[in-house]
Amino acid sequence: MLGCYVQLQPAELWELVKEIVPPVMLYMSPEAGKTPHMPPVTVGRIYIPNEAGRMANDPVGFAMDAAAQCIALARTTNIPIWMGTNEPNVGSTVAMERLVAFEREFTQRLNAEGLRCAM
Repeated sequence: MLGCYVQLQPAELWELVKEIVPPVMLYMSPEAGKTPHMPPVTVGRIYIPNEAGRMANDPVGFAMDAAAQCIALARTTNIPIWMGTNEPNVGSTVAMERLVAFEREFTQRLNAEGLRCAM
């Protein structure tokens, strides 16, 4: 097992994590004090309502908002790597250009804070 994607955090999960010691963890909407296993590759992801609409209308503004939220959470969780958007539309050249604009802005903002970006 490479790692766990943690959305809910039942006590049974931590017993499993202690047993298998995965080298990778992805935490969805992590909270301070609720990320008990921090392997070398620990990734955070936040839920953002209307991701598709925000990506279609203002990918750079969306990236700025998402990065600000991730940076704030990184300060309380110590998670060093963050995902910006989930399952983006890549069905056209325009959609890909929007994704590139988003990821460029998101990555630059995280990097400026000493964080990394996962895509």
